[in-house]
Amino acid sequence: SAGQTDGSMMDISAKMNEASFGIIQRTPSSGEEDSGTLIPNTFRGTDVQLISLGGNRIMAVSLKDNGANDSSYNYLSAVTSISEDGGKTWGNLTRVSDSDLLQFHAKAHIVGDRILLSWSEGNMDDVLKKNEADKAQLRATEVGKALNAFDLKGRFFNMDGTPAGETFDIVSDASVSASILGAVEKDGKVYVYYQRCKYPEVDDTKTSDLLDQDRTLSYAAMNPE
Repeated sequence: SAGQTDGSMMDISAKMNEASFGIIQRTPSSGEEDSGTLIPNTFRGTDVQLISLGGNRIMAVSLKDNGANDSSYNYLSAVTSISEDGGKTWGNLTRVSDSDLLQFHAKAHIVGDRILLSWSEGNMDDVLKKNEADKAQLRATEVGKALNAFDLKGRFFNMDGTPAGETFDIVSDASVSASILGAVEKDGKVYVYYQRCKYPEVDDTKTSDLLDQDRTLSYAAMNPE
């Protein structure tokens, strides 16, 4: 029944929020927001990171529904916004890249005299299509395949909040899921420390199997240019 379908979606949604990100119903618009609202109509579990740009200026990094059509799962984009008055009001939301793929795990770290923004990115619609998945009743094995298909992306920003270069790959590996934990600059290189996880993809995978996977700490060395 339709009620059972909705219940299945919410079950896996709640559990996948714990594992990585939630495949959930999009939040309907609640009307106009005042200038003190950073991101209206967010999805459950939205995380926001704040970076001080000096004085009263603050950069916020988070996720926002990008307006993709209702049948698409590629509907989350990493965004930034700048406050000039210590967070009382916020400027326009700006996407960190022009990609139309699904983005999540948006993070920000100060590295030297710049800010490194990172996020996971992948084509959720393509993964589900290749596996002939029923979007209304996703199985745990299909979610595992989707999570393993995302790359870890990055982009440097100046300390005034403006981009300092183009988007680049931090980790490109179609067999694991990765999320950044920290970044440091040493001897002319930027070292990014991240968590990697290989989710199971076998047919009898259970939702609990996705939550119980071991995580491995790894690092990638990059030229800061």
